[in-house]
Amino acid sequence: MFSDFYGEVKQLIEKSSATATKAICCIDIDDFNSVNEHYGYEAGDIVLETIHHRLKAISQIDEDVVIRGSGDQFYLLLQLDGDIERLSTLIHVISEVIYLNEHLISVHASIGVYLIENTDTSTDAVIRKAYHACIIAKNKGGNNLIIYDSEQDDQRTQWNQIVNSVIKGLGKSQFSLYLQPKYHAHNSTLVGYEALIRWNHPERGVVPPDQFLPHIKNTEAEIMLDQFVLECAIRIIAILRQHGNDLTLSINVTPRQLVSPWFFKQLHRLHNKHPDYLKHLFIEILETDSFENIGLVKPALMEYLQMGIRFSLDDFGVGYASLTHLVELPIAEVKIDRFFISNIEHHHVHQLVVKSVVQLAKDLALITVAEGVETEQEFNALKALGIDVFQGYLLGRPFPSEQLIRNLNTLKQSPTTEFAK
Repeated sequence: MFSDFYGEVKQLIEKSSATATKAICCIDIDDFNSVNEHYGYEAGDIVLETIHHRLKAISQIDEDVVIRGSGDQFYLLLQLDGDIERLSTLIHVISEVIYLNEHLISVHASIGVYLIENTDTSTDAVIRKAYHACIIAKNKGGNNLIIYDSEQDDQRTQWNQIVNSVIKGLGKSQFSLYLQPKYHAHNSTLVGYEALIRWNHPERGVVPPDQFLPHIKNTEAEIMLDQFVLECAIRIIAILRQHGNDLTLSINVTPRQLVSPWFFKQLHRLHNKHPDYLKHLFIEILETDSFENIGLVKPALMEYLQMGIRFSLDDFGVGYASLTHLVELPIAEVKIDRFFISNIEHHHVHQLVVKSVVQLAKDLALITVAEGVETEQEFNALKALGIDVFQGYLLGRPFPSEQLIRNLNTLKQSPTTEFAK
């Protein structure tokens, strides 16, 4: 029981003479809901009990305390005796494969650690610090162990400020979508746009997404921003359809969003209201996000597929198990990462990689997109390799979606560059 754990920690910090290194560990299993969804709640409970027994097995000192908290959390009080390396065993013990009937189940965890000091006087404070370190570990992508330090308080304060600022900014219409055109390689005609979120900050100007999205992960602000992007995307598709265009619109979505009940309900509602609109929607899945539970993501994609939505694998080639994604997931488009595009005319190995991806995509009837094309030399090299669609500053910079109607006629034309003919 957590009350027993609390009592042990309270008793420990009241011993002012204690000198041995003690650590409070807060462990949260990453994405555990997917285990319950895929294997069932009974199997999920067996997995948690197995992890509980493993953690007890490594706590061989009598003063160590291991308890199972609510849901998929565990709390540990470990006597390290100066052996900080002992903490590293926690990740390995948790991630070891669990054999359950005919299944092999592997999970990972976010672990927050606080090293108790003789000056600590508040039980609530020391447990809270371990919990905050756990949150930071989870925000860094999980499967990670973070030891608390005082700078994390400043970082957490900064993150909270960003979250609050995003929520306020949404209420004050500070966010907007920018559209970057995508062109067909063979005839240079416009095929669609990618929607890019921008924050029109009153003091900082236009703020790109990499400066605020990582800080609002798993927060209310992220959900509100997702809803904003989706609603804007549907309005943009409506404008395109009203002007007789069959152009597509791509939006970026993480695996976590795809499996969330909220996201599914929103798209299902939109499908009932505008079934034709969703046929023009591409959802870009970030290939750099970890797909540890393809068994859960795939059924969600298949349901979206029934609505007419198509999927693009973004940042292809620099993430996790790319080929597995192509085989397991209903992908229609592959976007080759900028890493392979930049100065490709000078990198023979990159040319070979792109050539292989293009051939594989053709065999699988997939569209290939080169993103981040910035020079004429890159364009020519990629076109020779058989890329289907181009996107980048060379062909068109992102523009505010409010300017879509004004830009449609211009952007329908071939890019005004000699090499694009």
